Amino acid sequence: MGMTFRARRALVRWGLFLVALAPAANATPARMAALLGNALFEDDTNADLLPSVAARYGRSASLHLTGGAGTRAGLISGGDRWLVGASYGAPPAYDDLARIGEELGRPILRPTRLLNVLVVRKLEDDSAFALALNPAFGITRSFPVGAPITNTLSLELEAIAGLTFAQRDVTTDLALALSYHRFQQRSDGATVAETAHVPSGAFRARTFFRGALGPAGDLGVYGELARRDETFIQREPFTSRADLARWIAVAGMGPRFRPVDWATLAGSVELDYTLLAGGVDTAALSFTRWTAPSLQLAAEVSPPPLSWLVVRGAVARRFTVTTDRPQLGGQADLTSDAFTWATGAGLRIERLEVDATVSTNLLLDGPSFIGGGAPGLFGSLSVRYAY
Repeated sequence: MGMTFRARRALVRWGLFLVALAPAANATPARMAALLGNALFEDDTNADLLPSVAARYGRSASLHLTGGAGTRAGLISGGDRWLVGASYGAPPAYDDLARIGEELGRPILRPTRLLNVLVVRKLEDDSAFALALNPAFGITRSFPVGAPITNTLSLELEAIAGLTFAQRDVTTDLALALSYHRFQQRSDGATVAETAHVPSGAFRARTFFRGALGPAGDLGVYGELARRDETFIQREPFTSRADLARWIAVAGMGPRFRPVDWATLAGSVELDYTLLAGGVDTAALSFTRWTAPSLQLAAEVSPPPLSWLVVRGAVARRFTVTTDRPQLGGQADLTSDAFTWATGAGLRIERLEVDATVSTNLLLDGPSFIGGGAPGLFGSLSVRYAY
């Protein structure tokens, strides 16, 4: 049965009402997941890496659900000059303890994230300064039958200082991060394994040149330099020491276009370099990985008839060259490529934002009643309310 004229008119009025209420898309973790974390989309979830970005979005309450350990909740409050925020479950910029486990093949206790704290001072001309503290703590006690009690303690603290310079046509976000980790395992009064006390650090920068490619085109440039120290000492049942340093360099750039007010398109070329060097006892190793280039394309569309609805998606293609040079021989060079994609959608009603990523398994395998892998409809779901 066709829709009556009165019903169509009411639907149009309701749509125009929502268009008037819906603000511009700000940010949620699910939004960035659907865009594959494309650095050319400005987003307040970038505050995980660039804390001063939070000054652009003001007060908000948020909840992010992934169905697992990735659940996060946060609150940012304050006035015209100061903002103070706290969140639980935000991902750490560096996970040194887990990286040690990857390199050495050892399961290492991951500390539980505590409340992360963010303080932002707004400056003149939309500039800002911010400081973020991200602590983590974990302790495990085991009581094996006929064996000594084992206590495992892990600590982690990351501090990030951020600064934003905002001018009429240029915006630059900077961040300096330092992270400290400590892991120790004791049994029967003796230290079985531990890490050293060397901190890790990173410097990040991102600049947008607005209008550099015409009235509807911006140019974005971003990069990161980081050193992650990874030292693991095993004392029982035999002494072994691994001293590893991971050096990381990232550089990327690309255009961002808004051909119409309701669509944003961005593409970037990114180069990634990782050097892992050091030694395990007397054996030295050197491992490098080039990702050159990494091509990323992302789009976000909110057509005028449905401006309360946002549809987004992204694809990425990465070409990688891996070089392994162990001291005892067995050198290996390997080239590979990978293709990834993501899709999602969001709703904007007044100050409420709801974003979701569509499960890729659902699109590829189908739901269980068709005979597929029985995945959920959404890969992640985020809710954000600005007040």
